[in-house]
Amino acid sequence: MEWINIIKGSLSDVFELWHQGKKMLNLSFNKKTKTTRMESLSDRRVFFIQRGGFFHHKNIVIKNEYGIKIGEIENEKQQPDEGFIQVDDRKYYYVLTNERGAELKLYENETKENFIVSCNLSALTAGAVTKTSSLHDTSYPVLLTGLCWFLFHPQKGNTVEFAA
Repeated sequence: MEWINIIKGSLSDVFELWHQGKKMLNLSFNKKTKTTRMESLSDRRVFFIQRGGFFHHKNIVIKNEYGIKIGEIENEKQQPDEGFIQVDDRKYYYVLTNERGAELKLYENETKENFIVSCNLSALTAGAVTKTSSLHDTSYPVLLTGLCWFLFHPQKGNTVEFAA
């Protein structure tokens, strides 16, 4: 799978998720309102991706179009390019690597034993996550949310086969 940055603007970015030469998902992110609009072949959704509460300002909260919290993204304190995404009571471990360009890998847990999928990010200018920068200041939470929504929510026409 691969995320491609179609439009990079000062107020919004537009991305497409491609798999084996086929566009699977269109995602637009408004930087000012922190609103993410996702559209697949059969479904459209709106999500809000915002910083967490007062004491959890480093966490990222995912809310649906009704303002109800449906998930959260938290990066590891020691490894800023690794962390957890929890969506609908399911928790997954993510790793951002630079092995073959920028790549996002998703696992079932932090032991990295049960690999789910990898997604190429090399065409993006999303910015690096370091100990001094915030995950929230990059495009990664938006792309991670989009990937999880596409993979783990059954949709009509979503018949993607993955080879690890």
